[in-house]
Amino acid sequence: MMNKTKISKDFAIVFGTIFFILMMICLYNKFFIYSFLFFLLFLTIVYLLIKNVNHLFSIAMIWRKFGYFIAKFISPIILYLFYSFIFVPFSLFIKIFLKDILDTKWNNTQSYWKKRLNNINSMKKQF
Repeated sequence: MMNKTKISKDFAIVFGTIFFILMMICLYNKFFIYSFLFFLLFLTIVYLLIKNVNHLFSIAMIWRKFGYFIAKFISPIILYLFYSFIFVPFSLFIKIFLKDILDTKWNNTQSYWKKRLNNINSMKKQF
C-alpha cells in the first residue's frame, strides 16, 4: 500500500518549490499581485508540510489521477510525433538512395552466409 505521509511530503515539496520559483519570477518581472498570490500559496504549503502533511494527501491523489489522465493522451501524441519526425524521414532517405542496410536483397548466390574476416579466438577464457 502507499505511504500517505511520503506521498504528501513529496507533493508538498514539489509544489512548494514551484510556487516559490513562480513567486520569484513574478517579483523579478514586477508582477506584485501574482507574486503575493504565489507567496500565500507557498506559505500555505509550508505550513501544511510542517503542521500536518497528511491534509495534502487527497489533493496529491487528485493530482496523481489528473497526471495519469493527461498521460493517456500525451504519450500517444509524443510517440506519433517521434515516429513521424524520426522514422519516416529516415525511411524515405534510405529508400531514395536505394540503400539496403540489412542486406536483404535477393541474390543468385548459393549461400547468404557471409565470410568472416577475422578468426574466432579460443572460448576457454571467457570470464
